[in-house]
Amino acid sequence: MLRKTIFVILLAAIAVSGFWAADVAKDREHQLMVVALTPYFTTKDEAVAQAYKQQKQHVVAAGSLAPGEPVQVLRLTSTKSYLFINLERKDGSQVWVQYGSGVQLTPPPSA
Repeated sequence: MLRKTIFVILLAAIAVSGFWAADVAKDREHQLMVVALTPYFTTKDEAVAQAYKQQKQHVVAAGSLAPGEPVQVLRLTSTKSYLFINLERKDGSQVWVQYGSGVQLTPPPSA
């Protein structure tokens, strides 16, 4: 009985991991173009606070992406009102931007 329970739990963990890996892979197929000077943040929490203009947290952008700067999409995350994009810059640093603030996102082609 214990072996059967362990097998079912292991099988469920593998299935969940597979769904998560597929979601990450789909996010990374998106193409992003920086079309205007775009503020970026080092954490998702900072980007969310800026988007919702939370007064209790004074958030300053860590820097800006220049138009045409090459970036790779790592992950897309949404809240009720906003979409946030985790990017990897050419220097390898990971940053967060808010969709619509100087960036254009192109979804992957449908299969």
